[in-house]
Amino acid sequence: MSSLTPTRANTLSPPNTATNGTHITRADYQRWAHEDRNHSSATTTRAEREERRKFRLQEKERWRTHGTELRGQQKQQMTETAEQVQRSKEYNAGIGQNLRHRQESLRQMREAQQKKWADHGYELTQTYTIKAAQNNMRSLKAQNAGIVNSMHAKRADHETIVEAQRQQAQEERRERVEKIKSETTDAVTRAAKKAFVDDRWDMADNQRERSEAWRKQRKEQELQYLESALAINAATSLEPAKAARQRDKDERSEAALALRNKTKTMKEQAEKDAMNGASAKHTIHDTIHTLKFIPDEDVKRTTENPERLKPFFSFRTPSRRTAPHEVSI
Repeated sequence: MSSLTPTRANTLSPPNTATNGTHITRADYQRWAHEDRNHSSATTTRAEREERRKFRLQEKERWRTHGTELRGQQKQQMTETAEQVQRSKEYNAGIGQNLRHRQESLRQMREAQQKKWADHGYELTQTYTIKAAQNNMRSLKAQNAGIVNSMHAKRADHETIVEAQRQQAQEERRERVEKIKSETTDAVTRAAKKAFVDDRWDMADNQRERSEAWRKQRKEQELQYLESALAINAATSLEPAKAARQRDKDERSEAALALRNKTKTMKEQAEKDAMNGASAKHTIHDTIHTLKFIPDEDVKRTTENPERLKPFFSFRTPSRRTAPHEVSI
């Protein structure tokens, strides 16, 4: 640089004008004011920036920790839900297994009772129906046929003996008839007939009593069978399984509702934190923007102490004195 063009340092602070002069241009004042204000606010700005940086780090760490906690809670909730679902499945499987076992045992019991009653009914039919009489009749006919055949065989061998015996029997019958006529009266006949009729009535009464007892027994057994069938139907009902499924459904609904409420609360808290962060950012931005300008009160306070201006503006000393805030372009 040539000697005719002075440097900026020599222009702003020449050695021979460092402490004289009172008239200051607006450009010089503004240069000094900005330097002084920037120097004074630099420390504050750096401190605020450091605080904001620490705040951001703290917030970042807090949100990271919060996210870690939420992930852990989510994993724990999912694990607990899976365990609860597995327990419910095992519980329902146990109920189903018990019901199937119970149903199988009741079915076997019912089949055994049905077979027992079928056998008992068959025995009753064989004992107290026409088939038994028919069987007895056939047996008697077979016996009579054997007897007749044997008698025919014997009759050929004993015709003489039979004829003699017939004659003797005829004589004996004649004698017996005479004896019966002499011994038998009307009163004896009537008594015999009455005894015979009484015996028949007694036999009929006994038969009616036995039939009535059998009917009562059959009625009681039918009622017992109906009660047992109703108990079996009630035991094999699906109501316990339905109640277990409904209880499991209600528990899952309650867990899902609690999870939704918790998620909603966390979302509202996140929105609130986001709004607070945005408001803090706006406040910091407005503060930084405001700090860029020099208030008039600071300029007036600066001009109240002329000694402070000398190191900066002593090279410009016109004949009249003008305060920096009074300078106009």
